[in-house]
Amino acid sequence: MHDIIGEKLREYYDDITKEDVPDRFIELLKILEKSSSSTKEN
Repeated sequence: MHDIIGEKLREYYDDITKEDVPDRFIELLKILEKSSSSTKEN
């Protein structure tokens, strides 16, 4: 049973890592990076 669960989790993880990152998510990361860098400067 554990082998089946492990195999399914690996398949699921492999599928997810092959997907493109949505543009909206990239935009949010850029906003967070800018916010984080401006906070560190103050």
